[in-house]
Amino acid sequence: MDPLVEIKGLSKTYHNRDGSKTEICNHLNLLVEKGKIYSLIGNSGCGKSTLINMIGGFEKYQEGKILYSGTNTGKIGILFQDNVLFPWKTVMENMLFACRKLYSNPRSIINEQLELIGLAHVKDCYPEELSGGMKQRVALLRVLLTKPDLVILDEAFGALDFKTRQDMQDLFLEYHEREKFTAIVVTHDLSEALKLGDKVWILKSKPFLCEEIEISEKEVSSNLITRMVSSL
Repeated sequence: MDPLVEIKGLSKTYHNRDGSKTEICNHLNLLVEKGKIYSLIGNSGCGKSTLINMIGGFEKYQEGKILYSGTNTGKIGILFQDNVLFPWKTVMENMLFACRKLYSNPRSIINEQLELIGLAHVKDCYPEELSGGMKQRVALLRVLLTKPDLVILDEAFGALDFKTRQDMQDLFLEYHEREKFTAIVVTHDLSEALKLGDKVWILKSKPFLCEEIEISEKEVSSNLITRMVSSL
């Protein structure tokens, strides 16, 4: 096993205004293997986004460590449900802003990648001129072109219609097949968790529990689906 991220003894508790406490995680230990996709599912309010924010370095925790290849820092790319494209920049300008210093000829790389995802014709368009699916494809490509050590999708496809969501999942898997990046995918959708993940983390609260299930095949059995549903 070659871990990219090691989570050791992670604990996080919120102190509420009424004096009560909300436990998000308690001495959590997890390993994120290089090149794997992890799906993170759980009911609303169980701490999925908080866990991702801690891994991403956006939120502090009281106890434990998060190590990236043995160090305290790592290069992380995050895509949220809101694509966060700059509205005053064109598609090309949005891409260049993210990765212009990473390539000797960034425009050529961007043009090539836009061609691969069928969006070469919108490179000079502004985000307001694109559909929701187009904007999310651009945002996903922008994240991947920064060559992050870890890619995090936080409900990234949740606001899309069914067909567009399926297309985005397929695009994500195509890029993973080529680039072999490591990823954590936060989702409420069980079918999405099973389709994208090599492993699934099922997060529960009250009491806190994180169960890991390995998906040995993409064609998963009904028994595994039943087990996952009953765990939520």
